[in-house]
Amino acid sequence: MLTFALGWASYGGGDAEDIRMHFGVTEPTFLLGLRYLLSSPPTPGIDELTWARLRCFCERRLTAVPAPTAQGCAAR
Repeated sequence: MLTFALGWASYGGGDAEDIRMHFGVTEPTFLLGLRYLLSSPPTPGIDELTWARLRCFCERRLTAVPAPTAQGCAAR
């Protein structure tokens, strides 16, 4: 997840279809998992500024993703 996010961050992130193809989950599920990973200290090799930028990016994307509706859940 982290490698994917780092690779796509400079392009605004992977789109929902890329996320679904690579991880088999919805965009909100991916972003929630990424937010969880980013809540810990930076992993070795990633500086704190990059880590903070990824956290901000993740939060922005989460607020931009529409909440699922009853119809959306039923369609699965």
